[in-house]
Amino acid sequence: MQLQSLWRSLRQARRCLRAFLPDVVVGLGALASVPGVVAANRLRLPIMLLEQNCLPGKATRVLARRARLTVFGLPVTEDLLQHWESPVLNCGTPAREGIRGLAAMPVPVIPVRKRILILGGSQGSRSVNQIVAAAFGEGLKLPPEWDIVHQAGEPHVSEIRDQYRHRGIAARVEGFLSDMRAELAAASIAVSRAGAATIQELACAGLPSILIPLSTSADNHQFFNASLLEDTGAAFVIDEEKVDAANTFRTSLERLLTEPHHWQSMAHAIRSLATPDATAEIAGLLRNLAVPNRVEATHHKSE
Repeated sequence: MQLQSLWRSLRQARRCLRAFLPDVVVGLGALASVPGVVAANRLRLPIMLLEQNCLPGKATRVLARRARLTVFGLPVTEDLLQHWESPVLNCGTPAREGIRGLAAMPVPVIPVRKRILILGGSQGSRSVNQIVAAAFGEGLKLPPEWDIVHQAGEPHVSEIRDQYRHRGIAARVEGFLSDMRAELAAASIAVSRAGAATIQELACAGLPSILIPLSTSADNHQFFNASLLEDTGAAFVIDEEKVDAANTFRTSLERLLTEPHHWQSMAHAIRSLATPDATAEIAGLLRNLAVPNRVEATHHKSE
């Protein structure tokens, strides 16, 4: 964002805030949040920052000193907290109502639902598709009682469907999955990217996961999210840029399929990251930050 464009956005944000007079302003990170948060700070409105990833983005880091509170969705390092410029709480990442209800389901001793859920994001992912296809091409065998649901992205459905059919694997391949709660509830293993919202949904469902972080994510934050889960024993991590990615994927999936005790350990580990009450907790924090008297913001002359 160029300086002139940033200044124009700041002025527009200030006009909107003066007209709307919010009780509290929430910054969700990324460059687009900067003008609104800076304008709110100049109007002396209380600010909360929501950072879902365990590695805060540049915008969140820059805006922290203007916030009354920063709420993290994933655990962050003590080194980062020591130098953070606002009070910090970890409330977890909000999940959709139906999905957060999955966190109440007990973790079984063995994977009773013999299904692998493969998620490449709403548009699908060519690299995820390629890694999975290469792993089966290199000899990965799926037990006959297991099947696959694969969100491949609309342009890749026919190709991926043909690959499964050629290898005799029972698979439902879709461009997009509309009822994610049902898909998560019906699976026992997930293959996914490592965005914070997706991780929270996997945690609520208690799904041991093979995570393939998006290598082009800002500041490589998906890799750090995935590494956090791997360090806690909740997931395997595959680097999509490494030449042995397919082989690493194959050995990881074989372990989940053949070692029930390890599957259960990972299921408990990822469930420990579920925060089904995050939405209510964050709403309560926002109420506490709300300005009791908005006259000051109305009359404050901005710099």
